[in-house]
Amino acid sequence: MAIQAKMKKAVRLLGTGLAALLFCALIIVLFVKREKRLNTLDEPLPSPDGQLSDEEEIRFTVVLDPGHGEPDGGAVGIDTGTPEAGINLSYAKALKQQLEAMGVSVVLTREDENAISADKKEDMAARKAIMNGCNADIVVSIHMNKFRDRSVSGPMAFYIKGDDAGEALAKCVLDGVCEAIDRPLRHVNPGDYFILKHSEPPAVILECGFLSNSTDEKLLLSEEHMNKMMQGAAKGIMNYLNSTNEDAADKADAEDK
Repeated sequence: MAIQAKMKKAVRLLGTGLAALLFCALIIVLFVKREKRLNTLDEPLPSPDGQLSDEEEIRFTVVLDPGHGEPDGGAVGIDTGTPEAGINLSYAKALKQQLEAMGVSVVLTREDENAISADKKEDMAARKAIMNGCNADIVVSIHMNKFRDRSVSGPMAFYIKGDDAGEALAKCVLDGVCEAIDRPLRHVNPGDYFILKHSEPPAVILECGFLSNSTDEKLLLSEEHMNKMMQGAAKGIMNYLNSTNEDAADKADAEDK
């Protein structure tokens, strides 16, 4: 009888111990779930259209310059007669949408079919003021090309000679574009253009294709081609911005040591 009583007592103690352990485990699980829920509430949520919320930190600012604008239509399509200025604006807006979805702040030098000023000198001076007045990380000017030899085709990118940062930016952007539209990679070129000469941030002129080439013209007027190309441009821009950001961080770490 004494043995049975001891066994019953041991079983009761064991049951009480297990119940206490289960209770403690339940308390811990509930606490962890509560902390996760609170932490999630503190995080910025993406907006319904897939872009980052206003609470997300903006790390980079990019100026997009759609070249030309009425009354300056720029180059004209060889077959359709479509002026460059409107195409430039469509491509700039498509690129703006891509970059904003990646958390980049984007400034356009013009947002409708018109140039900033009908006077060319005033227009260029206004573009210069915009791209140098908003603390931008880079400037990307978007154009369509033309050439007397109608067989010449494909995208090109220009940078100011002697600017290593501008050359690196041009290469990143052109590589991204060529990969996106399945074109062979090509070299970037130095160019003596107003936007490049007068931009304080690193700048690139992206010539998306040749309106003097029938095949290019047809592609450049295609929304599908535009979106592919601007996705590639956005990828190239982010590759450049992220690499320069990492280089700056490494330099700061080295200086602290």
